[in-house]
Amino acid sequence: MNKKRFKSTSVIINERIFVIGGVESVYIKPKVFDTVEESSHASVIYKGKIYVFGGHSASRDYLSSVEVYDPNANRWTELSPMKWKRSYFTAVVVNDSIYCIGGVYGLFCIGQVEKFDPSSNRWTEVSNMPVKDSGFQAIYHNEKIICFGGWSNGKIQVYDPAKNTWEIIGKCPNQRRNYIALILERSF
Repeated sequence: MNKKRFKSTSVIINERIFVIGGVESVYIKPKVFDTVEESSHASVIYKGKIYVFGGHSASRDYLSSVEVYDPNANRWTELSPMKWKRSYFTAVVVNDSIYCIGGVYGLFCIGQVEKFDPSSNRWTEVSNMPVKDSGFQAIYHNEKIICFGGWSNGKIQVYDPAKNTWEIIGKCPNQRRNYIALILERSF
């Protein structure tokens, strides 16, 4: 990278690393991308494309925007925006949907959860988080979305997409926020 940055996201597709948005001392825009100037946003890979959701603009406005990058065509496309503007939230792919969960708007954590259907370019609101949160991470495992860490005392909140229900199953032993979580496919 030609500049140090934080509040960015990164993904790997076909052995290529993409760093999306972020800030240094001023908002920066990576050369590879034509439209993304966000920071504190969420991004996921779905069917070989990079989906980028919300965050802050260069002027520090909260965003509800959704953009998709096709690395094969080297092209960005704007999609239907989220219903809620937000930053410091997480996005998770579940089958053929993408869930955007929690985050911050203004000075407050929000608990709103939205489900995006990329094939129809439509959003649906689903059950809100029981405890509003931001700066947490989430994984999809055993048919459930597991959210942990964050600003709200590190509660572990579990969402069941089939039942559209949440439950709190515990608390992280050490509070963490603004980190990365992943599932390893093999043991070491």
